[in-house]
Order: sequence, then C-alpha cells, then structure tokens
Amino acid sequence: MIFSGTAVEVSGPWDPADLPSSERLARVRFSVTELFRGPSAETIVVSTPEQIGTCGYPFEAGESYLVYASRTADGVFTSACSGTTH
Repeated sequence: MIFSGTAVEVSGPWDPADLPSSERLARVRFSVTELFRGPSAETIVVSTPEQIGTCGYPFEAGESYLVYASRTADGVFTSACSGTTH
C-alpha cells in the first residue's frame, strides 16, 4: 500500500504496557490525499513502532507524508525502514 496523506491523529502506544518498549506500537490516522497502490479509502490507520530506535517513524499530527505500508494480520504497518518520508 502506497499513499500520500496528512497525519490527523497520532496516538500510542496502544499495545499492553507489559510489553517491552521495543515491541510497543503507535497508531496514526491519515486523511488520504492520493492513493498509489491499495484499496480505496479516505482515511487509513497505520501502526508503527513507538520508538525511533526500532525503526518507528516519528509522525506528527498535521504534517503530510508519503507512506509505504504493508497489510498484516494485525492491520496496516509502516516504519522508518520502509521508505516512508515526510
């Protein structure tokens, strides 16, 4: 899935607090501007590792991004290692 969009809301971590910090994920809701690959959607929620040291992407609400994401059994996932850029 590849899309450009604006981060509307950044929240996290949403995984249980008993997980090590390296396994916690933040959740980002995007307003999709343009979809290049993937199913049509006006908004997409993406997960990313909470910490930059584990390839987490430091999304900020109100900023626009080009997001390269993958669908997993747990939802849509991206990281700083996937090519996602500001």
